Amino acid sequence: MSDNFSKLFEDSVNKPYINQLNQGELEKLLSILDLLHDEDDRENKKEDNLKTPINTQRTGVTTHRVGQHLFRRKLLIKFNNKCAVTGIENEEMLLASHILPWRDADDFQRLDIENGILLDPYYDKLFDKFFISFSDSGKIILSKKLKNSQKLMEFVDADAVIPVTDGMKKYLKIHRKNLKN
Repeated sequence: MSDNFSKLFEDSVNKPYINQLNQGELEKLLSILDLLHDEDDRENKKEDNLKTPINTQRTGVTTHRVGQHLFRRKLLIKFNNKCAVTGIENEEMLLASHILPWRDADDFQRLDIENGILLDPYYDKLFDKFFISFSDSGKIILSKKLKNSQKLMEFVDADAVIPVTDGMKKYLKIHRKNLKN
């Protein structure tokens, strides 16, 4: 131990002093250093957790949904600025929902107006997470998972019907296959 400890101080001005210590003194010194090191670690971790980041933004490479704004504008026109389910007319609240999700669609399908429904945030989330879908006639379809949630069902119109065009049917067919059952 004494040799290993001395190696730590090879280039130190304290080497002659360290070499004169006996085994017990070396062990005591090491335990003191360990305690100090542990305290520093705990203090640093506390500080790291309490520090407010200086920069709250960073620059990086991102992918943007090109054409999303145009897609939304077309859906607003198609659905007369109203949620297809609730009829809510607050344009700021309405979301352009893709029937075939963006991640699964090709460039044409992503901007195809037939691949969209204008929904309020609650129905958008239910639709996006496959808790609801719609039949070809526009009747809402509820997943078994949704039906089993009494809390969620309080806010769902189980008799809702939306307008469905022929172009939407191919996308809705795919969407229904992913319904959470």
